[in-house]
Amino acid sequence: MVKSAERIKKSILIPLGGVLFILFAITVFSAQRWIGQQFEYEMREAILDAQRTYSVALDKDAEVMLGMLDFLKKDESLQQAWLAKDRGLLLQQALPIFKELKPKYRVTHFYFHGLDKVNFLRVHNPPRHGDFIKRFTLKTAAETEKTSWGIELGPLGTFTLRVVVPWYINGSLSGYLELGEEISHITGQMKETLGIEIMSVIDKKFLNRAKWEEGMGMIGVSANWNLFDDFVVSEQTLSHIPRKLIEALGEHQQDHSLRLFDAIIDGRVYSAGIVPLRDVSGQEVGEFVVLQDFEHKKSLMQRLS
Repeated sequence: MVKSAERIKKSILIPLGGVLFILFAITVFSAQRWIGQQFEYEMREAILDAQRTYSVALDKDAEVMLGMLDFLKKDESLQQAWLAKDRGLLLQQALPIFKELKPKYRVTHFYFHGLDKVNFLRVHNPPRHGDFIKRFTLKTAAETEKTSWGIELGPLGTFTLRVVVPWYINGSLSGYLELGEEISHITGQMKETLGIEIMSVIDKKFLNRAKWEEGMGMIGVSANWNLFDDFVVSEQTLSHIPRKLIEALGEHQQDHSLRLFDAIIDGRVYSAGIVPLRDVSGQEVGEFVVLQDFEHKKSLMQRLS
């Protein structure tokens, strides 16, 4: 009778134990999957936050430069020198203004362009002038006779926020004024504000090696053209670039879709996302990488495994 009871117990408990184990495994798997989906959602939100913050920062800086241009285009001394086509006098009048704007508002470029879109004077680089400007912002300002602004990849391989305004003197369109700023400071602001790491890379097909290395030197960034085959690092807040990120960048250049993955940096787990980097014309010129420290993700997954 006792043996019979034990057999009955075993016949019930063993299948029950199996069922409970399966239910436990399903619960753990479901929890891991749900947590994974939550982290993916958080990473997508982090990317959106970064894109929104980037856009707001550009809008804010463009608005400041537009205010400066509204003041500059009314300056009578600049108007007189421009109408006289006296480059030396124009530089004499504009250079003190540029020297004041540069440290206060990070203005790094100051141009005077003719109606034919040929540069008459670069206040930030006076020896260079007389070249035809093909940039999208100037082209748009000329075609619409309205203010045009946005980020563009310059010949030195640096991203510049440019604002171009038609210049009317005595009621007639006489040329175009342009201000620009290098935007590397924005990534530092985003790191502090959002608690993320950022890296941007540019496709080499848009760059001239010598000019890129010159441009990086101008902004005090160490340049290594040979670090990657197809792209160069424009800017980064990372201490170093993990191999997983290098591989993901190479894959992203093939399919250009949003890619999410994990990377280990200095022993910590980061979730990363790569999105296309486009200039004001909409042309994709590189990739923008956002990384968020998800070390708690690793510990949580380990507890569930």
